Amino acid sequence: MQLILIGFMGSGKTTIARKVAHYFKSQWVDLDRYIIEEQQMSINDIFALKGQSAFREMEFNALQQLIKQDGVIATGGGIVDNAQTRYLLQQSGIPVFYLNGTYEAHWRRVSRNDRRPLVNALGHDGLRELYYERRPKYFHMADYTIYFQHKTPNMMLAEIEKQLPRIVQKHAKRLAKRSQKNSRPA
Repeated sequence: MQLILIGFMGSGKTTIARKVAHYFKSQWVDLDRYIIEEQQMSINDIFALKGQSAFREMEFNALQQLIKQDGVIATGGGIVDNAQTRYLLQQSGIPVFYLNGTYEAHWRRVSRNDRRPLVNALGHDGLRELYYERRPKYFHMADYTIYFQHKTPNMMLAEIEKQLPRIVQKHAKRLAKRSQKNSRPA
C-alpha cells in the first residue's frame, strides 16, 4: 500500500499519515523527520546553514528513496516548490492526496510553532503569499483533495478509504497506457 499526502504546513499530513498507515497496517514516514534524521540537524539549521535550495534537493533525494517502499509518506509543505520533485510525484504512480484548508486555518495551526523556518522568516502576510503561490501546484499534483476544516482525523481517514480504490484504478489505467506506449515499435 502506497500513498502520498501533500499540503501546506499545518494541514495535518503527519497525523493523517500515521492514522492511514495504522488503519491499513502499513508503514509511514514524515519526509521532514526523515531528512532531520539523515542530516542530523533540524530543518531550521539546514535552512540557516545550507539554504532552502539545498533542503529542496535533500527532499527530492529522500522522496526518490522512499517511493520505492510501501507505506504512507507525509511530505513537507514545500514539496511542490521543486519542479524535479513534482515530476517525480507525477511519474511515481502513487496516489496523492492534498489536505487543504483556508489560509487562516493553516495559520492558526502553525503560528505558534517556532520550528518552522518559513513561518519565522515570512510572518503572517508573507506566509499567506506563499500559501496562494503553492495552492495551484497542490491542486495540480493531487488525485484527490480533502478539506480538513470541520473534519476529525477519523473523518479524513474515511474519505481516503472511500476514494482510494477509484484512484488506484485510475493509476493502474494510466500505467497500463504508458506501458503500451513504451512497448510499441518505433
